[in-house]
Amino acid sequence: MTPLKPHTPEWFEALESLNPYQAEMTRRVLTLAGNDNACSICGDTKAVAFAVANVPPPASLRLCDDCHYCRALKGERFTPMVA
Repeated sequence: MTPLKPHTPEWFEALESLNPYQAEMTRRVLTLAGNDNACSICGDTKAVAFAVANVPPPASLRLCDDCHYCRALKGERFTPMVA
């Protein structure tokens, strides 16, 4: 199974079934950013879509450089998603 494109209706549906709190927080961040392509964590508009490694698909996020770096420091691994 391939990762879902972040922030699509299908992505939010999957996230809500796994973590409703995270789904709601991501919606709020995107609303404040005014951009569905913003970082899933902080709302920075310069974000890249990543598949989350070591987590079964459809795990994916959009991350800015800072959030990507911080999460990588915690041991998370990501693979850039091709457009």
